[in-house]
Amino acid sequence: MAGARLSPGRAQPGAVAEDHAREDFTSRAVRSMIAEDMPYTRQMQRLHARPPEPGDWPVTVISGTRRSRIPFLRKERRSLNEAHRRAAASAAHGRYVEAPRSTHSVMFTDPGIIVDEVERILDTVPGPAPHQSGRAAPRGGFGDSRDTGTGS
Repeated sequence: MAGARLSPGRAQPGAVAEDHAREDFTSRAVRSMIAEDMPYTRQMQRLHARPPEPGDWPVTVISGTRRSRIPFLRKERRSLNEAHRRAAASAAHGRYVEAPRSTHSVMFTDPGIIVDEVERILDTVPGPAPHQSGRAAPRGGFGDSRDTGTGS
């Protein structure tokens, strides 16, 4: 199966990598990806016009730093890494983290880095320990309408 050879999921548990190879390299998956990407340009324009303001929230930018095998992508990778460094530096509590085994798909090739950063950030947020139920995020949390007053 071509997907198994192309799959970057070597760092994932076997069953997850198998699902990825079996399901994410199909024509149906490609059609879904194209449909999901359709609003991308409009969303990026909005993001650039009104960038998020993380305030006192910790921000981690994880950037794949593995050198591409494709020569013209090497320069692009360096530019992306530099843009990621600037993005992290622009946040009051920004942190830039390199993912040395990754180019683009950090969640497949360096998943431990993501887990480590989530745990590190959770350790910095005041409140009950992360494993306890009822944990409340600080006001103004991203993606949580309860904290922003925009939802019910």
